[in-house]
Amino acid sequence: MSKFISGIFLVAFATAGIVGLLREFWLWLLKADCPGTYYVVIPISGHKDNAEAMLRNTAARMEWLGGGKIRIICADFGMDEETKRLCRQICEEKPEISLCTIDELNTIMQQDC
Repeated sequence: MSKFISGIFLVAFATAGIVGLLREFWLWLLKADCPGTYYVVIPISGHKDNAEAMLRNTAARMEWLGGGKIRIICADFGMDEETKRLCRQICEEKPEISLCTIDELNTIMQQDC
């Protein structure tokens, strides 16, 4: 019985590994060489206890997706001082994340479009 259960686990893990390899292959094959930069905008307003987690998780996901040509913008839509201080601290630690106001966001989007 234990050989049967271990066989099931072996097949499950082997299948997961093959699917992961195929996913990586397709992402590599379909990667576009675009000269532009992709922007991920995270609007934050008021007090957000999970602002740090949102920014760090987004940075980690974007790193997995492609790295260099992706910029994360934390848009200040009226966040409180504590949240703003936390966002500034994260922006200093991670250069791919920028904190900007609504006017600065409009300027950035008009320059790149």
